[in-house]
Amino acid sequence: MINFKKGKSLFFILKNLYFIFLLLSGLIRSQNLVPNWSFETYTACPSLGGQIYYASPWIGPTSNSTDYFNTCATIGSGLNVPLNSQQYAKDGNAFGGIYTLNSLGNTYREYMQVKLIDSLANGFCYFVEFYTNLINGVRYATNNVAASFSSMAYPTTYSSVVTTTAINAPQHITRFGNPIIKDTINWVQVAGIYLGTGIEKFITIGNFKDNANTDTLRFNPTAGNTAAYYFIDAVSVYSINPTGVLPWTYRDTTVAIGDSVYIGNTMGGTFTSNWYTYPGTFINSGSGIFVKPVITSTYVVQFTVCGVPRSD
Repeated sequence: MINFKKGKSLFFILKNLYFIFLLLSGLIRSQNLVPNWSFETYTACPSLGGQIYYASPWIGPTSNSTDYFNTCATIGSGLNVPLNSQQYAKDGNAFGGIYTLNSLGNTYREYMQVKLIDSLANGFCYFVEFYTNLINGVRYATNNVAASFSSMAYPTTYSSVVTTTAINAPQHITRFGNPIIKDTINWVQVAGIYLGTGIEKFITIGNFKDNANTDTLRFNPTAGNTAAYYFIDAVSVYSINPTGVLPWTYRDTTVAIGDSVYIGNTMGGTFTSNWYTYPGTFINSGSGIFVKPVITSTYVVQFTVCGVPRSD
């Protein structure tokens, strides 16, 4: 709301309106390069497992058994949203689901893959983001919930769970530190910065590591399903201006004296930061740090986005 006060000229008001417009314009993101990014568009309601292709143009490489969940599915089918009257979509009415670990086979994995609306540009920085959480009723939780870019699509041909193996591809985006994700209630953000090379046309989400290189947690020892299974929703790939408004912020944080608190973010990929006390003693590197102040304190973060140094 703008308050019109006596003595303010129309030129002054219009100038401030123009400034506000420019500020808001700087906050608008570029186009999301992921089609059907929250799986809302579908050709049919899921009735069986392995029907991610109903959320066209998404597919499930290798095993062709990636699942699709939607509010339109029959209640009790195990594919309806909210699932088990608990899990709602992060955005809209639908999401996908993949195994990152399954004891039925040797390194059995499931993936979600889609062709981007446009190829990534060489030398451009991209903010990559998706949300995930662990399904109830599985025995394990894992790390390596990741996104990978490629120039070619990975094949989608059915093979038995005994012979399906991990895709040999780099994990370009993981949550900072690649932790085991064990939240079954809240959607957990997995995000990071990726530097395009000009050849990337596809994004694939899943666990690209073998069992020996996958950390596991016996989350629910009594669960009959000896696997780790994750929902995936709200997948985004945006180009970012390294000198403009960034898609994340640093905020003031309050903590009780004697307690520690995490400040910063949890971004992975090629994003790195250095943290300092104010006025300048180095603390540590990482997307964020734990601090334990005993008085009101100021910290400085320095990072580089696409070759451009920034600070906050």
